[in-house]
Order: sequence, then structure tokens, then C-alpha cells
Amino acid sequence: MLERHRPDLRQGGASHPMAVNETVIALLRPKPNMARVAVDPPYVQAAADGPDGIGTIASYWTEVPLPATGTWNTPGRGGAQADLVLTAPQDRAPLLFTEVDNCHETAEQIAAKLEKYGRFFRRKGKDTDGRERPMWRTRWSAPATWAADATSRPCCWCSTGSASATPTAPSRA
Repeated sequence: MLERHRPDLRQGGASHPMAVNETVIALLRPKPNMARVAVDPPYVQAAADGPDGIGTIASYWTEVPLPATGTWNTPGRGGAQADLVLTAPQDRAPLLFTEVDNCHETAEQIAAKLEKYGRFFRRKGKDTDGRERPMWRTRWSAPATWAADATSRPCCWCSTGSASATPTAPSRA
């Protein structure tokens, strides 16, 4: 009954949070109740028979501040905010920063966002053992095969809109 009275979240300004949620669901690939899909079309059955997803719901964090200045709890200006951070070492995805784009940002805005990520990845901080290391390593672990002084981490940029979508402002590039 409540569903009939709830407005479409995408029309109410929640298109980006909904796109982030849909990205998590797409990566998780939860298995449906097979009794319910037994009578569905073949493409639904094919999706149900597809490979497992990545991680569990606990593997995902949304809207994570990546401070270029300040602290984890009180980020300063100039840092990024990751739409998703995935940690699923059991699925060979130990750490993945994800940006979800609805194709509403200009090339300049995207470049500025990537620069904020770069500032965060270059930032150093003291870990609990007192050693200086990249700040991201003070919160997330990574396989020993990753260099401790690496300044970039795996980032994924997901575009959820049409490639021909018109951005809110034209690019000057």
C-alpha cells in the first residue's frame, strides 16, 4: 500500500544514490529464489544461472571520505568522497574504489575528482605501529604483492547513463 504513495526516487533528486545502490546490487549479483524464476523468460533464468557476484553486502561501504587533509573523522577540504569502497579478498578483490557517474559531470569536473583521488593516494600518515605509510593503508589492508609506497590504487569509474547523455554543462575540452 505504501508503494503506491511513494514518489519515484529518481525523480525526487535521488538518482545518484539509487545508481550507487544499483551498482552494489550488480556487483553482488544476489541469487534469486529459484522457485520464483522457474516460470520467467529465458533471459531471467540465464541471469539466475550466471556467475556469483563479488563479496557480501558487508564488503561494501558507500560515500566514504578520502581526506587529502584533516583526519578520517574530520576530513578537510580538497579530498574526494568515494561512492563505493569494496573489500572482498575472498573474491580476489582486496580493495576497489568506485565512482558512479550519471553522465551529468563535465570533463573538467571528472578531472578535478580524479585529482582529489590522487591527492588522497599520495597522502602519508602514521599507522597504529607508528610507521609512516600511505594513508589508505592505515584503514584498508592489501596483499603483500602491492608495494607499500604505491601512490595509486584500483579505481573503477561506472557510467550509469547513456554515453550520449548531455552533461549539465558543456565541456570546454
